[in-house]
Amino acid sequence: MTYDERLIGLVLNDRYVMKALKAVQQIEIENWCIGAGMIRDLVWRELHQYSKVSSKDIDVVYYDRSGEIEDEKEIENKLKEFESEYAWEVTNQALVHLWYKDDYGKPITPNESLSDGISKWPEIATCVGVYLDRNNQVQIIAPYGLEDLFDMIWRRNPKKSKGLFETRIHEKQIEEKWPKVKIILD
Repeated sequence: MTYDERLIGLVLNDRYVMKALKAVQQIEIENWCIGAGMIRDLVWRELHQYSKVSSKDIDVVYYDRSGEIEDEKEIENKLKEFESEYAWEVTNQALVHLWYKDDYGKPITPNESLSDGISKWPEIATCVGVYLDRNNQVQIIAPYGLEDLFDMIWRRNPKKSKGLFETRIHEKQIEEKWPKVKIILD
């Protein structure tokens, strides 16, 4: 079984992830996915043989060049109406360059696509998103593939600073939560 097939199977068999995907699909935004920690945790819980309780924190990303930052909060509010039990965080990847310097201290170039935005997330294993297509089939966006995710490797995305990477190791409690994960400090 390929990593793609394994991830799709995990998504289909996790009611929390599927509820989240269906909620986003109802909003009818174009070019979106759920990604980052929710997907990482879904896979690593399975590989660590932890209980099946999913994260309630959901990162929804989409790409709309004509959008405005205020649209993100509007979409979050709509999602809360559908599924209030989740902590939704919505980000338009087309607009990240407008606020990134204020939050992280250095400017970035605009993302060219949803996949380009995902390719700039801090760790390779979290550069993964899933979405439901028009036929309700689970699709995957993984600019670097799924190897680090399924091989349980926490590796810095070379597009991000070492300082941010090291901070996130501690913030995310990687060693404590995921003892089988191999952390690669470069």
